Formats: sequence, C-alpha cells, structure tokens
Amino acid sequence: MISLKPGVKLKDLVPQISLAIAIAHSIFPLYAGGGKMTVTSCNDSKHKVGSLHYLGRAVDIRFNALSGITPADRVKLARLVRNALGAEFDVLHEYIGTDNEHLHLEWDPK
Repeated sequence: MISLKPGVKLKDLVPQISLAIAIAHSIFPLYAGGGKMTVTSCNDSKHKVGSLHYLGRAVDIRFNALSGITPADRVKLARLVRNALGAEFDVLHEYIGTDNEHLHLEWDPK
C-alpha cells in the first residue's frame, strides 16, 4: 500500500517519478511489515534552492522509525531501490538516525 502524508501534492510530477514510486513500492514489502510505504513530499514543502522537487522530479519516502523498517534493513532497501532505478535516478538515504530520515528519489539523467 502507498500512502501520502497529509499535504503531499502530486501536481506536475514527471512520469519518471511516478514510475520510481511504483518501483520502490514493489521493493518495500521485502523489509516493511505489510509493505506500507509513505510518500512524505513531492513538489511541496521546503527544499534546498534548486531542488528537483520543485520541478516534479523528486520524491521523499518515509524511512525513519515510523516506517517499521530496521536501520540495517533501511540500508539494504536503499541499495535495492538504487539498483532497480538505475543511472538516470539519484537515490539518497538522507538524515540517517533522525526523525526526518527518508529516502530521496530524483530523476536526474546525466
């Protein structure tokens, strides 16, 4: 199941980000009890200047203690998502060990 944190806006997402969400969701059940995945931000909220979020080319996925995934499994899951998405995507495991820990996926072809 994919859920959205209240306030997440999906307007103007590029199709590649929708695909990235679907691919990540297919991998989450390997480590997340029940396979629940929560999108916490798309092109909403505050992000760094120049962030691809504002162009609809990035998404954040909950990856903290609330995700139900152990810290060791978060590392494994991030690697699997990174490998599945390939070179056109950047996959960052950000703010590790904090309440804001999340998986950041962005479509950034080189």
